[in-house]
Amino acid sequence: MAWVSPRTWVSGDVLTAAQMNQDVRDNFKAMFPTDQTAWTTYTPTLTQSAALTSTATSCRWFQVGGLIMVSAFVTMTGGASVAANVVTLGLPSAAKNTAVGVNLPLFGGRINDSSAGIRYYGWTMLLTTTTMAIVNTSDQQLGVAGFGLALASPDTVHMSAVYEAA
Repeated sequence: MAWVSPRTWVSGDVLTAAQMNQDVRDNFKAMFPTDQTAWTTYTPTLTQSAALTSTATSCRWFQVGGLIMVSAFVTMTGGASVAANVVTLGLPSAAKNTAVGVNLPLFGGRINDSSAGIRYYGWTMLLTTTTMAIVNTSDQQLGVAGFGLALASPDTVHMSAVYEAA
């Protein structure tokens, strides 16, 4: 359902059911669609210089109007990645963002280095319109030089984001 600009009411206007339905009910449905399923699962691509062998442990997303919410939890199942490269996860649907790559905070994330027993936390950012990455408190993407972690089985990556759909 598309948004319809509400009419401008003036003193003495008589409100009808049709006007109320169009101006209020239909516009609420445009902003908050109720005919969508709650969450949709997806399988993101996990990369660190190249696509990695992983399992989408719990990856799902939901769209309300032009707003997309995503939560992705991925477990490495294959060999090791290449250290000193950014760790990225694919988005379920393309983002409409003119600020890609400027560390626009979207939500939060973490990488669990199982062999070292260390968790690295940060916030997610759009790396491109189809991928997200984690940035730490030093404004550094997790996985790049200075953060030399190479993902290996059974390390995990969890990223959550809220962004505008393309």
